[in-house]
Amino acid sequence: MVCKTLFFFSLVYSLGFHALGERTQETPIFDNANVSAFIKQAYTPTFDCPSSALNTQIDTALESALLSPQQQLQLSSMKTHGLICAGNVTDAQSILQRLLANVQSDRSAQYYLSAIFQYGFIYDILEKPERCDYFTLARDSAKGRYVDVHLSASLGYITECSTSDVDTKVYELYQLLVDVTAMDNAAALAHAHNRVGLFYATRSQQGLAAAQYMKAFETARDIYTNENLLSVLGSAVAAFQSTGNLARTKEALDKFSAINEVSGTKRTWFLQYFFEAAYYVALKDFQSLETSLQNWQEVAGNSKNPVNQGLLRWYLSELCLYKNNRQCLVDFLENEKNAPSSYINYISGSKNYLRFIVEANMRIDNQQGSIAAFEQYKTKMERIVSLTHDNYSASDLGRLHSKILNLEASLEHEERNRHKVIGLLVGGMLIAFLAVFFVFWRKYHDSKSYDNITGVLTNSALIKQLRYVSKPSTHCTNALVIFDIANFTEVNLTLGSTKSDFVLEQIAITLKKITRSSDLLGRLGPEQFLLCLVDIEEDAAQAFSERVKDALTSTFAQHNNRHAISVDSSMSIYCSAETFHDLDEILENMLLSLSIKADKP
Repeated sequence: MVCKTLFFFSLVYSLGFHALGERTQETPIFDNANVSAFIKQAYTPTFDCPSSALNTQIDTALESALLSPQQQLQLSSMKTHGLICAGNVTDAQSILQRLLANVQSDRSAQYYLSAIFQYGFIYDILEKPERCDYFTLARDSAKGRYVDVHLSASLGYITECSTSDVDTKVYELYQLLVDVTAMDNAAALAHAHNRVGLFYATRSQQGLAAAQYMKAFETARDIYTNENLLSVLGSAVAAFQSTGNLARTKEALDKFSAINEVSGTKRTWFLQYFFEAAYYVALKDFQSLETSLQNWQEVAGNSKNPVNQGLLRWYLSELCLYKNNRQCLVDFLENEKNAPSSYINYISGSKNYLRFIVEANMRIDNQQGSIAAFEQYKTKMERIVSLTHDNYSASDLGRLHSKILNLEASLEHEERNRHKVIGLLVGGMLIAFLAVFFVFWRKYHDSKSYDNITGVLTNSALIKQLRYVSKPSTHCTNALVIFDIANFTEVNLTLGSTKSDFVLEQIAITLKKITRSSDLLGRLGPEQFLLCLVDIEEDAAQAFSERVKDALTSTFAQHNNRHAISVDSSMSIYCSAETFHDLDEILENMLLSLSIKADKP
């Protein structure tokens, strides 16, 4: 179904895509003689979208005078599903209101619970808090009965409604992924990966989002139409581009191009040329950019869409900047002042566009325009940094500061003195801002790096450090060990039901005492700890992890004289002679291994 998203991803949907949809299955034909069979075959899970051909058959079925009241309601729920996937939420909401209020509706039936989820999804699109009530009702009512409704509602609730911190949400999402993996349902798993990707994307964690989108693509490769595969790949390309990962961008873009060659439409070709333009600008390959833009102009034709027109105009102006065509840049900036509000509201979410506006003003020696544009760019970068605490963003900001500070050097000789004064004032303000910004960022980053209960690294801080762990030396390994406290509740109740924080704190103290100073230790989940043994012999790693497990077992030996308290921990270990370049997949497999162990009698 259609999903809310950020700047890069909104383009995908503005061109008519939906998050994972239509499956490559044969469309059932409605027959008045066997209505029940048609309804059973035509039902589309909530995480899929019905094909346009199936929607036509459902409309035909609803015109039949032979339908029972329950069949009429079932088909109405299916119709609204198709309307939402097509972006027609107004008509869908009207039909759903009547269906949910109908006294003849079976409150326990799949079609009714699907309708509840759909209604919550519409509120989700509209960013209304009522979505949480519907997600909760659909999730709880469908649990153990209707897998598709329960999964979709659970994903919606965790990502949009849960009041847990981000680390806990991530843990909950991955636990849900483990459950879905065990279902052996490729469509459900693809949907779950896609939704997790969107969760990361809305929090500016585009690298993590891209990894989930690619998993969704690989999972759905054989069960979804090419158009819907292009939708997922489009999201992945955009995510990789926003992280500056040109190698992975090219990989995803090549997959997109290959499918587009087979079944491309005008909108998918438009999207491909947009992605290519962004890629070539980042690569500074302006010869390829010029060729791609020529193709883009042919596809765009007489498009009336202001966003499409504006994007093409922007990238054509990138060529003007490269060729130092000052008049072209003057014309572009003047046109932007009068651009439609729909385009301006859309494009203002792109830091690359805002940076280009700064550089275009600088190239035509418009210092006042440069400073005004930079203020917009600065605000955008501050927001990114506050969300991701990303050093890249801070240094990117600093580089643009330096460009503006040096702007007056390119001005005409007779204006040099006046601009020098302005430059010094602006420079002083910007330097002061950088100093305050850096101090604030460091304090904020440090405060968020350690768990306030256990004192060990938080989930996000640990994972970030693991990505920078070097390759081990010869005959050594980097070992990851997850310890899951299986009897946490029992230990907590034995020591006292109000001492859960104390229990976690003591376990963390035990782990810190026995680990080396070079090792990394963090809290992976509510009752899980992750240890990285850096550059250690594999046999030693196995022995060391067992020693840690033994130490955990006796953590509370001195804390209770009346009862023998032993910590029961499950362990999953992974050794690598390389860096953790595929960390997300490694952790997912380790968590799955723990889950399988827990399920065994």
